[in-house]
Amino acid sequence: LPSPFDTLEAIFDQDSSYRVRRQVLNVAAVLDSARSTPLLRRALSRPSFRETLRLGALNAIRKAQRKDLIPDVLPLTLPQYSDFLRYMAILTVSYVEPDNPRGRQRLREMLTDPYRSIRRFCASTLARSGSAEDLPFLKKALQRENVSEIRDALKKAIQRIQERMKK
Repeated sequence: LPSPFDTLEAIFDQDSSYRVRRQVLNVAAVLDSARSTPLLRRALSRPSFRETLRLGALNAIRKAQRKDLIPDVLPLTLPQYSDFLRYMAILTVSYVEPDNPRGRQRLREMLTDPYRSIRRFCASTLARSGSAEDLPFLKKALQRENVSEIRDALKKAIQRIQERMKK
């Protein structure tokens, strides 16, 4: 008899439904972290309609708190990917491993991203977990920002970090 994980892999490889394949990724990530790693990496590397498989893998990684896969997620934050995929990738990194040095650097770089939601998310993430090292990046982003709600988020991040530094 095949193991439950073998069955999940077979479904992922053979089923044409993206919805089913996304569910397989969620179950696999929780069921067996070591055996799900190659499956999640395959999903992260495969383009699909509306990035369904990559988004499914990001969701599974986030739910299962898979820190070991953050190096595989970080490249999805680069500009060649869609705005929404990049947003979900940086969200995954910030929730699963907020202190990852490469993830923190990407958060700082993405403060100037063309996509508003990404800039706002990066500012709020740094407001929650930022340090003195993040202040120059936040201040520089604030000088360039034209959108009032993002300017407010950047000011709030700067203020919260400065308050934490006083304690």
